[in-house]
Amino acid sequence: MSDTPSTLGIVVTAEQIPLLRDIIVTHNLDVYISDTQDTVLLDDQWKPWIRRVRPQRTHCTGAVWLFAPCYSWPDQHSHPRIRTIIAEQLQSCIQMAVMLGATGLVLPLEYVHSAFIERLTYYLNLIDDQLKAQNLTLMLEIPASVALHDVSTLCEQLTTPHRFIIAPSHAPYEFDHSQTDTYVIQIASHDDEAELPSWSNHVVIAANEHVSQIRKKVQWVHEQRAQQLHVDTVEDEATESPSLDGVDDEIA
Repeated sequence: MSDTPSTLGIVVTAEQIPLLRDIIVTHNLDVYISDTQDTVLLDDQWKPWIRRVRPQRTHCTGAVWLFAPCYSWPDQHSHPRIRTIIAEQLQSCIQMAVMLGATGLVLPLEYVHSAFIERLTYYLNLIDDQLKAQNLTLMLEIPASVALHDVSTLCEQLTTPHRFIIAPSHAPYEFDHSQTDTYVIQIASHDDEAELPSWSNHVVIAANEHVSQIRKKVQWVHEQRAQQLHVDTVEDEATESPSLDGVDDEIA
């Protein structure tokens, strides 16, 4: 793991933020808001929503991210009306992110392959200048089946600062470990993991309608990190201990 301070985030609805306010503040959690995946909200209801949510923003001491809807990203040469709607909704996401002082947007991707990357790039180019002008980071939620070479190809097409959310059991094991801060581990919000993956400093807990499960998972992550820190400390001390090889011979 790198020396970058670790972060922990939770995916929540705006209504769950006040119910989790205490642990958000205590643990300085990053907050990933999922309401903005609702295309109806983005079409005509986002300004009233912003007015309701903005007071909760003051209690989010970590980074705030907004999810965009999960699109099929139609070909740039077809479905002109759909392309226009997607472009307008992405613009709404950007405006909402700015008004909430968010770090950036999360774009869920159902798949990643060469033909898809070409289609996705078309849409990203439409918002690239705005993302940069507003200093927003793009977080791409990539599927468990993603291939490393497709991730590399996608990175080559991106000019906006970006990171990835990826399932821990499908970490791209060939990736450059000096770039681990580019990746965020997404873990389930129920307690079934035996061990917290250690290949990234950054973890986000997936959505759960029960805030009690989110609370339990936050505690679980902290316990796992404490265990990992203890193991790392013991290993470091063992490595730094002076060797006694040959001491007995010298005494004799």
